[in-house]
Amino acid sequence: AAGRPIAVISPEGSYLEGLVKENNCGYAFGNGNSKELAEFIKLLSLDEILAKDIGQQGRLKMESDFTPKATSLQYAQVLRIVTN
Repeated sequence: AAGRPIAVISPEGSYLEGLVKENNCGYAFGNGNSKELAEFIKLLSLDEILAKDIGQQGRLKMESDFTPKATSLQYAQVLRIVTN
């Protein structure tokens, strides 16, 4: 929610990787992919507009889907599924 691009190190196909890709708020890297991570950071440092746009996408997603109310409703749904 800080309005900064996100760099995620996660397994391929993970929920977090999908979330970042679907919302164009950063990039997901596999373990050991330090070269691509460094290139991503360099790209963002050279292109302030791109960095701002990507960061803004993350902020918008956070403000719309991860508010305290939305998060508590999601937890309640998971708890209902688990207890049933």
